[in-house]
Amino acid sequence: MKHGAVAFVIACAAALAAHAADIYVWTDENGKTHLADSVPAKYRKSAVRIDSSQFELSPEQQRDAAAAARAALEKKADAVPAPAPSPSPPVRPGAAPTSRAPAPIGPPSAGECEALQREYRESLECFAPFVNANGSLKPGAFAACKSVVNPTLKCGSPKAS
Repeated sequence: MKHGAVAFVIACAAALAAHAADIYVWTDENGKTHLADSVPAKYRKSAVRIDSSQFELSPEQQRDAAAAARAALEKKADAVPAPAPSPSPPVRPGAAPTSRAPAPIGPPSAGECEALQREYRESLECFAPFVNANGSLKPGAFAACKSVVNPTLKCGSPKAS
């Protein structure tokens, strides 16, 4: 691994830490460079501690990153088509019809659209800390956050406030 690549990996790993943590780098007997917060006993003498505090983001950088993550998540959510409605189950001759609530007719009311937009924004804000640099989501995102479909198709663009 080239020194520039090692530095990049160190910078990325350190930047992901919420607070400064002890991070160590060492090379094993096969020449493979390792980066971790703990060092196997075998390599403790050769490991070098990295000062990760230099990679911490300022509050302004954290806000900018969160805003960029929200924008990326909104862009990704806008690109995902709404799921197709599932077909109704076949009716067997002589079987009693199943009771289903009728689908609402017409567009949602302004109040319903405001509630849908608010729920969608809250969902985006919840998912924002789970967004990776490549747009994918970190594990646990769906356990912590409720996925909400963008209501723009139902309600139109949200009104500027």
